Amino acid sequence: MQEKFYKPDSLWEVYNINSKEEFYKKINLSPKFHGCVPEDIGNEFKTIEYLIVLSYHHAALLDEAVTKALVAIEIAIKLKAKQLDIPLKTESTAKSKARDKKLYKLIEEVLSKTGLQFLKPDFDRARSIRNSRVHKERHTFMGVIGYPIHNIRLFINLINVLFLNENDLKILTYKNNLFSEILPNFHNRPMILEFNDKRILISNILLFKYIKYDKTELLVLLAEPVLINTFNLLNENPSRNPLLLSFKNFTISKEKVIGLDQKGDKISINFTHKNENKIVYNKFISDKSKLSDINKSVYDSSVIGDAPWQMEKIMFDNSWY
Repeated sequence: MQEKFYKPDSLWEVYNINSKEEFYKKINLSPKFHGCVPEDIGNEFKTIEYLIVLSYHHAALLDEAVTKALVAIEIAIKLKAKQLDIPLKTESTAKSKARDKKLYKLIEEVLSKTGLQFLKPDFDRARSIRNSRVHKERHTFMGVIGYPIHNIRLFINLINVLFLNENDLKILTYKNNLFSEILPNFHNRPMILEFNDKRILISNILLFKYIKYDKTELLVLLAEPVLINTFNLLNENPSRNPLLLSFKNFTISKEKVIGLDQKGDKISINFTHKNENKIVYNKFISDKSKLSDINKSVYDSSVIGDAPWQMEKIMFDNSWY
């Protein structure tokens, strides 16, 4: 009778996962933490890793792994609050007794005291997952294969950042704030992206992620390429793929971004003032404005796509060693 517990969950066949090798290739995550992260957190994630592996036999355990990771991030916030001498309870008054602070309040206080307010959307995303966790009867490919692993990886990154040493934390917060001021200059302007012996006209830097840990320093940018024959192209298929760029050894100003990609090849973004580029750029903007609301919405969503998750993966792969 117990043999059935060692068979693969039939759900994986739906997603063309027919062996353990394919499963580990698509669903694989080994949590890692730097030395300043409390040991209790690392122990929580050892159990989470076991749940991920065992979900090959019982897919619902992937949900349990996310649930346990949510608990771990709450523990991390409370431990960090204690380190920062932030009370975990509200003050008692004549009308009310002291109560445990709501998690959102602790997050706000911890982020404020560490200068990590820019991480609030990520912590909000983590909190919202409680109400939108995947249920087996609603699984989609991205739901089963992607989102649980993406979410757990996000939680690992957030915890590692929370417990960065003072020097890395200062650099991270200072430069993140600096780039938040500089990069809006790269919105809605014709620019030339040069990499891999190519010159690509782009119109926007949509998102960025700055990564600083020990000797690792990366700037990851999401760019929006300028299309040719935009109206006809997007009417036929409004969905695009995100263009994600990683810079190391970089310099950045209000006029340009220059650095090396992760292979060590030169990569740069500069403004262009050539009339022929401006004409193509203006036609692109004009054609986008003529799209139907549905096609415009699909396009806007697709140029971002899974880029935020991929940024987290780049951070995870290059940090916490």
